[in-house]
Amino acid sequence: MQRKEGNGTTRFNAWLGTYQLDLFSNFTYFLNDPIRGDQFEQSESRFFAGFNLSHRWDYEIQGRPSHTTLGFQTRNDWIDDIGLHLTQNRRRFDTIRQDDVFVGSYSLFLDHETRVNDWFRAGFGIRDDLFHFDVQSDLASNSGNESDGIISPKLNLAFGPWNETEVYLNAGYGFHSNDARGTTISIDPTDGITPLDPVDPLVQTRGAEIGLRTHAIIDLTASLGLWFLESDSEPVYIGDAGTSEAGDASERWGVEAAI
Repeated sequence: MQRKEGNGTTRFNAWLGTYQLDLFSNFTYFLNDPIRGDQFEQSESRFFAGFNLSHRWDYEIQGRPSHTTLGFQTRNDWIDDIGLHLTQNRRRFDTIRQDDVFVGSYSLFLDHETRVNDWFRAGFGIRDDLFHFDVQSDLASNSGNESDGIISPKLNLAFGPWNETEVYLNAGYGFHSNDARGTTISIDPTDGITPLDPVDPLVQTRGAEIGLRTHAIIDLTASLGLWFLESDSEPVYIGDAGTSEAGDASERWGVEAAI
């Protein structure tokens, strides 16, 4: 839904969905159980919903076209019976863990851009994200709730266009969220005894990209970019054990081309 009034434009959209999952895997064949085999099932039933609401103001700063957008986003997931089961011929004979999980994210953001002159645009933004995790596990020690927030600024610069081509530079902070069950875990569900450390709910990342975009060829848009991404940690959810492991920090470089 969109409504324009004067120099402002308000946009709103909402969505919801649901799905069921039953995934059978066997990575080690008969290594752990030489009689029944190592097949396991991951299952869940999920309902999710959210909305985006934003308002954009178009105006001028000393005669230069500018716009500022303020918005709010949310997504909420209700996940029932997230199960990890041992199976043989796709029939369950044991359950490692089973949980009901709620994950809610609530995000406030501000974005601004000004065309400084005929060949240079500059923009900046900031985003504040809050996540809430609630886990009800069949092992009481692994139940609980956790909340965390993170602020992510960014900067965008664009030079051009010259001959329908512009050069751009983007840099900023971001994050990734971890599996909700890993944020409240305290006991290994495979034996119910071994203590485990929970993982951080949100992990900060830093990234940058430099590249060019062109419309020099009629009816063709092409881009080429060099990007960099650094993460403070890369936790991994171990699907066949029902646990999360905190990984090391990482750096990634890449080249991306699109037409």
